[in-house]
Amino acid sequence: MVAKPSKKSLVSTLARNNALQVRNRGETDWVYVRGLTQCAPQFTGEMQDDSDLDGEGYSSNISTGLTYAISLAGLRKGEGEGENFAQDPGQEIIRLAGTTTGFDNVIEARTWRTDGTGEAHESEFSVEFATEAGDRVSLDSWTATLTSRGKPERIEIPTTDTEESVPFGTVTP
Repeated sequence: MVAKPSKKSLVSTLARNNALQVRNRGETDWVYVRGLTQCAPQFTGEMQDDSDLDGEGYSSNISTGLTYAISLAGLRKGEGEGENFAQDPGQEIIRLAGTTTGFDNVIEARTWRTDGTGEAHESEFSVEFATEAGDRVSLDSWTATLTSRGKPERIEIPTTDTEESVPFGTVTP
């Protein structure tokens, strides 16, 4: 007999099932970032070569550190138009932090899957922000990378828009 995967169908998850809230450091109110077209939380390993002569010419690597980052893309959106245009508050927090340096460049953010997979993290992040180029018929779009300042905290998925985060595993069902 040969081992092979089950014939049972797997269910796919959707890339759009992410929520992101941000706030300026020291503030208490979480704000959703609206108008996102991409939200990709990523853990990236810092790999070091630990090969030796016994490896018969094959390399060996080990992760000696992790970086947690959230890659974002979005359409610039808000309410009103012309002189009455008010930017989406979540986008504005990211945009303003991304145009500063030092601790003014740091925001708090939390992201979670909205499909019940249980993935949710919170941290302070440094912000890189860029407005994307466009032609005469393009919508105004932007990209940002939020890079965690240290180890992110795994949290329970928030059940309301405004509640403070709870460390993962501290809520009893």
